[in-house]
Amino acid sequence: MSNEKNKQTELESIKNLLILLLIKSGATSSEIATCLGVDSSGIRKKFPTRKNKSKGGD
Repeated sequence: MSNEKNKQTELESIKNLLILLLIKSGATSSEIATCLGVDSSGIRKKFPTRKNKSKGGD
């Protein structure tokens, strides 16, 4: 069973790397989500591309 879990973890890691590559290549979260059959918000949550502005004042 541990071997199956290791395979699953490795496949998930490969999938994540491929998604990251697509994002870096300019694909939108909507395009990626459509191919994977998931909601684009899930892609954006897992791979945020914007950095939030600091709320601290000067």
